Amino acid sequence: MVYGSLPLAHRRAQERRAVLEAARRAKKLAVDNDGSHTSKRVEQYVENCGGQLSLHPLPAWGPQSNPVDLIWWSSLHEAV
Repeated sequence: MVYGSLPLAHRRAQERRAVLEAARRAKKLAVDNDGSHTSKRVEQYVENCGGQLSLHPLPAWGPQSNPVDLIWWSSLHEAV
């Protein structure tokens, strides 16, 4: 089969190469301020990953930064 101008097998090979290339790049992980995410053990793990993982801390809680929290907050107070 041909999709566009490339045969299907060629497109799949390109997709596999793209996935492998993405796997080789450093991973960025957004973390909140929970103690388990900011512990020395986590810092050591990230250091041992040889630059393949970096943590990006999220800002402190605020409804303007995460509107979904407003929904959870209001539903929690209605249930109690």
